[in-house]
Amino acid sequence: MSLWLRWYNADSWLPTLAEKAENERQRADKLAEKRRNLGIDPDSLVN
Repeated sequence: MSLWLRWYNADSWLPTLAEKAENERQRADKLAEKRRNLGIDPDSLVN
C-alpha cells in the first residue's frame, strides 16, 4: 500500500500536479475552440 501526502487549505484540497496539468489542458482546449469559432486558427498563433 502506498501513502500519499495531500495538501489542503481552509477551503478544500489543493490540486495535485497531475490535476493542475489536466485543468490547464482543458482550459487551453476551451480557448482554442473559442478562437476557432471566431475564425482564428489557434495553431497559427504559435511562434
